[in-house]
Amino acid sequence: MMKSTLTSILATAAATLVSLTAITGNAHAAGDDWDKDWTALTISSTGAWGTQTSRSRVEAMMGAIILCRENAGATGSGCGAHITTVRAAWSVGYACGSETYISTGATYAEASAAAVNREIELRQVEQIEIGACRRLVAIGPDGKPASQSMLSQVLPVIPDLTEPRASRRRD
Repeated sequence: MMKSTLTSILATAAATLVSLTAITGNAHAAGDDWDKDWTALTISSTGAWGTQTSRSRVEAMMGAIILCRENAGATGSGCGAHITTVRAAWSVGYACGSETYISTGATYAEASAAAVNREIELRQVEQIEIGACRRLVAIGPDGKPASQSMLSQVLPVIPDLTEPRASRRRD
């Protein structure tokens, strides 16, 4: 990719992120966390991800997108479609078949519970047929990826709901 094209893309992405940051965000910044660095996590639809920690929320987001594109290689599109920023909190990225999403929480347990809730939402509310969910990455409150052993765990599969059978009563 030509350097001027990449510079143009990054400039456009920066302007978009600045405007989106002013409007939205799911930042965990409770108590004294306001003085902590921002950690951004982004994942693409192919499962590539990138993370960056910075004093600036926008710089963290831009850095995460750049690293995601590097990790994705030739299929780098989609980085930034799912992105989150937190301060001193957990971010976890999941893939369920071709669906990807990020959940956050003040603790790892809260982020995992939010992920299970999102899986239920995808299956039951949005009625999307997805495969088994797997964790792609877990980023701790320090902005660093969790250990490799965490990445191989599989989320519990929500069982298909069948029509309730009439129960027979024995009197």
